Order: sequence, then structure tokens, then C-alpha cells
Amino acid sequence: MLYECVVGEAPFMGENVMVILSKILFDDAPRLSARRPDTLPALDDLVARMLSRDPAGRPADGAAVADELEALYASLERVTAEELPVVPGGGEG
Repeated sequence: MLYECVVGEAPFMGENVMVILSKILFDDAPRLSARRPDTLPALDDLVARMLSRDPAGRPADGAAVADELEALYASLERVTAEELPVVPGGGEG
């Protein structure tokens, strides 16, 4: 869900359910940064681990994900607005 919120589409797309399931089983999920080059590396890494086919590579549970997201947010609070990447089409209107 987080991948789709950032990118705007699911990590695996296909013309039918069988194609999508095949991709989930046999393909690595695309990195956020492949579709959104402005993605923060820490978020890119977290989502890649969350989508890992290997359960041992994933965060332990939702609390671990929440902790990592909180740490990422805390690190962003130390960054000034001038240092943040510009998101095309975002925030104006």
C-alpha cells in the first residue's frame, strides 16, 4: 500500500490476475526510486525490504515499520525546506 501511495500504482501490474500473481512470485518488486527518482533513499530501502520475497529480509512486523517511518520522519524534521526535493505538481493550487 505504501508503494502505491508514493508511486501512484501497484508494484506489480498485468492484464489479469494470473499475470500479476506470476510477477509477485518470480519478479523482484521495482524500487520506488526507479519510478520516483526523488524518493528518499531510506524510504526506498524500507519499501524494498517490505516487498522482499524473502520473509527474513522483511521488517519483523508493523511496529518495526512504524519505528522506521518515525525515525525517517524525525530525520526529515532536521532538514530545512530548501533542502527537500521538489515534487512535480505537488502542493500548489
